[in-house]
Amino acid sequence: MYRAFRQSVQFLANRGFAVLKMNFRGSTGYGRKFLESGYGQWGLSMQDDITDGVHWAINRGIADPNRIAIYGVSYGGYATLMGIVKTPDLYAAAVDYVGVSNLFTILEKMPPYWEHMREMMYAKIGHPTK
Repeated sequence: MYRAFRQSVQFLANRGFAVLKMNFRGSTGYGRKFLESGYGQWGLSMQDDITDGVHWAINRGIADPNRIAIYGVSYGGYATLMGIVKTPDLYAAAVDYVGVSNLFTILEKMPPYWEHMREMMYAKIGHPTK
């Protein structure tokens, strides 16, 4: 289920931060086509969507280009790490909260209750041997 309200967003906005919550391709809540457009795009076009969003906020004067931080949870944590690797000059700070840091490990160490999602994870992330 998609949740528009996020406590972390409200917490930061309440303290004066401009918060851009990205709906990058592959996000849920926008239909199957939009979800599947992110398959195989971790660190690629999904990351470019985030970078484009940051530039959008900078170009409109919403964000100070010298004070951009990136923060994410789970996949968002992976996107945080990729952001500072792929576009290090864009970010002044980064916070990865329980993010995926090794794609091989997440696939190798999936808990038993995720097993029914293995093929979907291969579609999203990529198959480790193919």
